[in-house]
Amino acid sequence: MNIAIIPARKGSKRIKNKNLKLFLNKPMIYWTINKLKRSNLFKLIIISSNSKKILKYAKKKGCDILKRPENLSDDKTSTIETIKHALKKLNLNSKKNIRVFCVYPCNPVLQLADLKKSINKLKKNHNKFIFPVANSQNCKNNRIFLNKSKNVKSVKSYNNSSQQEKIYSDAGQFYLANLKTWKRFSNIHKNGHCIEIPEWRAVDINYPSDWKKAEIVFRYLNHVS
Repeated sequence: MNIAIIPARKGSKRIKNKNLKLFLNKPMIYWTINKLKRSNLFKLIIISSNSKKILKYAKKKGCDILKRPENLSDDKTSTIETIKHALKKLNLNSKKNIRVFCVYPCNPVLQLADLKKSINKLKKNHNKFIFPVANSQNCKNNRIFLNKSKNVKSVKSYNNSSQQEKIYSDAGQFYLANLKTWKRFSNIHKNGHCIEIPEWRAVDINYPSDWKKAEIVFRYLNHVS
């Protein structure tokens, strides 16, 4: 069974209310919800948020909702803390084969093929987190280095990274792991197995320039003029 948890807290420093900000005439989070629903991959789609507006919108769109406490809704709260909180509230049966996706809300260029590929990868890497990365020599955040099997070999900061290896960056789209893996580990990247996507399709929307790039990529992928 597959479930998806979308962590969508209110507020953002660089793009105001970006989860509900209109992206091509629809709230940004609409595109992620719509993609997951149309995929027919998920038994449950849950929105975890501290925003009444976001939860109300998600419920209207047919999602299950989970109120997140304020102490797990600031910039310092990690993704894995958020997912662990949601899983605790959901009280899922650990004995069942449950695959849990964390899918970020600002994800208009998310591709169904990548979701399916990650599921296939998880079948061969049971105790790993599966997530997309892009080759990026100019990555300004943590740099990810992979071995030949696409397992994470190391994660280094920008300042102490070698330029001689192929450098990857987290695409900022989703993470997948079995329920037991989410509960057991506290670091996604260090226990990761990656799928590679083209750099042009990895759009992590943090700045207005990212928003503009996402619009261009979305129009291209969906043949929208």
